[in-house]
Amino acid sequence: DAYANRIYKDLQLGTRSSGQAPAKLANYPKSSFGKQNHFFSASFFDQYLFIEYSIPAVAVFCYPCRNFYCASEYKDNTFTEKGVRDWKKIGEKLNRHANCNVHLECMGKWRDYQAAIISLLSNSHKITVQENREYARKITDLLLYLSRQGLALRGSDETETSENRGHFLELCSLFAKYDEQFEQKLHRTFNLTSHKIQNELLYIAADLVLKHIAEEVRNVGFYCLIANEGCSFKQERLSICVRYVGANLNVHEQFLLFK
Repeated sequence: DAYANRIYKDLQLGTRSSGQAPAKLANYPKSSFGKQNHFFSASFFDQYLFIEYSIPAVAVFCYPCRNFYCASEYKDNTFTEKGVRDWKKIGEKLNRHANCNVHLECMGKWRDYQAAIISLLSNSHKITVQENREYARKITDLLLYLSRQGLALRGSDETETSENRGHFLELCSLFAKYDEQFEQKLHRTFNLTSHKIQNELLYIAADLVLKHIAEEVRNVGFYCLIANEGCSFKQERLSICVRYVGANLNVHEQFLLFK
């Protein structure tokens, strides 16, 4: 509850939501026991994974017993409220506490709680991955649509204040008006609309098209190449196409590349 969380915050101890607060220090304060000085050792953190060290209280607590015990069942509040400061016998007390039934039950509840959190995070991650894939698919479909129509993607002014940001960004904005989830992802910093990503997606699409054409040509076995040179003021370009008869006996003439 809020009161307990406030106390644990004052003691610099962890809650269910924050997790453990082991407070590993280079040196721990010494306490006098008769004529000898003793202090807590950080090695106990490796041996007893459930403990926490409170710097303000200079004491050791049990994280699962503090956060998951049933008050009616737990009679010993040494590791839950008071804390252990007897560094001379700390190993003996931790060993005894680690093997008591109530602590073992609390450890079980802690593990169940961790498993539930991991499950929630895993489900949330799966949903996020699925949503991102769906968004990427829509972005790709918009790019391919404009490509099939032979329309340029980029605009001369693609700033936020521009009245016409180009076919691609304007089409994305139109799509976002009718798709709330698409709109949310479109307004993120990483939204797959950069010029570099546009080019990468189009290169991938072009490569898949060429592979499809090559597969069709291999299947029919007979084809011819058509080369046509075009001259401009600054350079000459050679277009290469392939002509073949498909499985449906229709003649196909496909552009391959410029040289």
